[in-house]
Amino acid sequence: MTRWAGVIRRLVTIVEFPSYEAAMANSELPETGEFARQMAALCSNGPEFQNLEVKRTFPA
Repeated sequence: MTRWAGVIRRLVTIVEFPSYEAAMANSELPETGEFARQMAALCSNGPEFQNLEVKRTFPA
């Protein structure tokens, strides 16, 4: 989990999957939906989802 610089109440979580198909399969799991509902309950404006594409990675 990260926080937008200068915005105290704006948190961002980035979750990476090995493929689009794996991400979609994860989205279908009941436990994913339950976790999303629990996280949404903590948010004042509800969650916002983005579909991001990795363009470049850097070695660790």
